[in-house]
Amino acid sequence: AKEELLFMSSHKPICDEQGRTLLNPFNIDLPRKGLVIVSGASGTGKSIFLSLLARVGPLSFKYRDTIDHNLDQFDNSPCYIDQYSRTFSDSLFSSITLLPVIDSNTNIDTKIEKIFTGLFGKKISDLNPSTLSGGQKKRLCILRALASESKLVILDEPTSMLDHTNTLAVIDILKLISSVRLVIVATHEPLLLSDKDHTIISIQDSSIVSNFQLAT
Repeated sequence: AKEELLFMSSHKPICDEQGRTLLNPFNIDLPRKGLVIVSGASGTGKSIFLSLLARVGPLSFKYRDTIDHNLDQFDNSPCYIDQYSRTFSDSLFSSITLLPVIDSNTNIDTKIEKIFTGLFGKKISDLNPSTLSGGQKKRLCILRALASESKLVILDEPTSMLDHTNTLAVIDILKLISSVRLVIVATHEPLLLSDKDHTIISIQDSSIVSNFQLAT
């Protein structure tokens, strides 16, 4: 039997406090795994759409009775990484895993350690968490998605502030994660937008259009 598709829909427009329409009514289907790219000009509602998918923020709460979805089929909460790259200044371990450091013997999975070294050119133990640049914080948050056990990973502009080499490395990580999970990414990155193997959700004039089709 075929797995049930994931979906999200709203029969009413999503509006701000002044009543201005942010997103028109929508109805989209999503694959259960793979890489889904959300495209659109700045200010078209990409971040709002991601927050609805992640079920976080005031609009998600306000429209909780308006929006219909089956994303809660996943047995854990989404891993949602916004574009602000929040990290903890005292612990790289906590920044990656969102878990407290219990003792000095706490270890990170060797696969994540290897990818960390590839992204930063250093071991986790050799990097000072209080002196991270904006680009380094962005890369650290990508590792958070990899360390998460969430079946739904949502990222807002994960390649912004990265040079070409690190952009390619992050894209490789996203593809790795999406081989076994559903990864939804809002981006302006041409390397992701030009890849026709991914599902594309386009937001134009507050309307959402998806090219997702069930394989036959």
